This record gives sequence, C-alpha cells and structure tokens, in this order.
Amino acid sequence: MPTSFQKREAKSNTGGESPFFMDPIERYNRGNAFGLENNLELEEIEPGHIRYTMKVEKKHFATPELVHGGALAGFMDAVLSLAAFSAVKDEGKVVATVEFKINYLKAVKRECTLTGLGKVIKKGKQIIVVNGEILDGEGSLVATGTGSIMPLNAGT
Repeated sequence: MPTSFQKREAKSNTGGESPFFMDPIERYNRGNAFGLENNLELEEIEPGHIRYTMKVEKKHFATPELVHGGALAGFMDAVLSLAAFSAVKDEGKVVATVEFKINYLKAVKRECTLTGLGKVIKKGKQIIVVNGEILDGEGSLVATGTGSIMPLNAGT
C-alpha cells in the first residue's frame, strides 16, 4: 500500500492523481470514453458481479417523451461486458462482446439515474455468459439482457 508521501509525490509529479495510485473503479471511470460521453459510472466491481449507473439526460431521448432504445442497449452492453470483465480482470484480460439480447420491459420517460446490475452465469475459457438488469430511478425493472462475452489477452 503506498504511503501518503508516495501519493503526494505522484500527484505533484504528474499534476494530478497518478493512475498507479488511483482506485481501480475511479481509474476505469476516468478512462472510459464511452462511459464519460454517456454519463456512466462504475460503482461496484467484484468477481462475478457489477453495479453501474447511467445518468439519463435529454441527449438520450429519441422523442421528447422517451429515452432511445439504443441508449439503453449501449448501457446494457456495458453492464454485460463489465460483468464478464469482473471475472477475468485479475488474469490481466480484457473482454469483447460476441452477442447480446435485450428485452425492453418498461419505457424510460424522464431524466433519471438508471442502475445496471450484471452477473456472470458461466465463466468458460472461450466465452463468458452473463445476465444483466437495468432498473429505473424508482427501482422498477426497465430491461433485461443476456450476453456472450469473449475474454482476450490484453493488447490483442
């Protein structure tokens, strides 16, 4: 564990918090361009499950009344991928979506913070099968999804 002196030195030498000393969740949130553009924030990552949020804004709406299904699908893909990543991150691997299916259960009609919950169902060597749920700001189920995610060696 780095000392407070080491943290201060890293901060002063880089003009900000060094990625080496940053909390892994904070490092992910700061480095995820898709997440930054779409107001996604990783809140919890443990082996086999994750909790992710998306702050819905007007830019996510298809009409003045409804959030675009593509915005929800993009969020679901992120939820499913991160769930799979949680199972292989300690092995130095990254993941890529092979396919996923989403079921829309309820329209999102206002700006709110959605919560995505992802869970690994089966971790294989070639494919990780995952499930996900998206809940609205009141805790109602908005969408469910299932995906097949491929683990890859980082840098390939």
